[in-house]
Amino acid sequence: MKILVAEDEPTSRRMLEKILTVRGYDVVTASDGRSAWRTMQGGDPPRLLLLDWVMSGMSGVELCKKLKQAELEKPIYIIIVTAMSKEKDLLKGFEAGADDYITKPYNANELQARIGVGMKMLSAQDSLIYTANHDYLTGALNRRAVIDALHRELARAGREKKALTTAILDIDRFKNINDTYGHMVGDEVLKGLVRKLQSIARPYDYIGRLGGEEFLLVLPGLESVDSGRRLEAVRQEVEDCSITTDGGDVGLTISIGAVVAEGDADVDKIIGSADRALYRAKDEGRNRVAFAREKGEAITRTR
Repeated sequence: MKILVAEDEPTSRRMLEKILTVRGYDVVTASDGRSAWRTMQGGDPPRLLLLDWVMSGMSGVELCKKLKQAELEKPIYIIIVTAMSKEKDLLKGFEAGADDYITKPYNANELQARIGVGMKMLSAQDSLIYTANHDYLTGALNRRAVIDALHRELARAGREKKALTTAILDIDRFKNINDTYGHMVGDEVLKGLVRKLQSIARPYDYIGRLGGEEFLLVLPGLESVDSGRRLEAVRQEVEDCSITTDGGDVGLTISIGAVVAEGDADVDKIIGSADRALYRAKDEGRNRVAFAREKGEAITRTR
């Protein structure tokens, strides 16, 4: 895990960097509050921060308050480094959002201990967030989390004037797998399918379980032609593989219903359109990709 050290006094900054580097941490440094803020706005920002209270441009407490108000992708843990030890000063830091503090001059072992607590807290938060956002069986995003992702990506597509591809994927004749091999094997097939989808997904794609054997794919940055090729490749990859289970290797196929929408589209309408396209793919013989038609489609119930 990366640690950000923000300290405008060069000697103190180098000392902190050396102490942490020797202990195996990946250290990123900032020479003042503003540069620390810029670092946190970049890709893959540090999760644990050591902020000096008094810095030029923006103090550690001001930066702390700003970071806690920002919509960061992952939780952070902030330790304020300060020469002040009065209770009212420390309370000011905590009120700004600091998680811990260490006073100057600090002891390297105490610093290590406080960083260790921060690491454990972040790990616990990550575990809770994962559990809240992921399907317990397959490890895919759960229904709420993947629909939240669809809302976010639609907003992003609107800001960037780009299209967004949304697809509902369903295992063909999944009931036959359960009836033939049993529900335990059926569960293994669901888990194996998600592993396959995750192995071929781009880092910024979303895979979520809507329920049963239905999954929602959110694929940013694909126009109609590209999304057709991409989803056909996904379908083919699944058809070409087999899932190893305790009941033997199980082959399967999938049907996909998809829609390419602009950023101002309604989420419920997008999911409805993709669902109707999925039913059409089933009606036309399964193991295929179908895209939503502009004027809507009659809903059938083939599965």
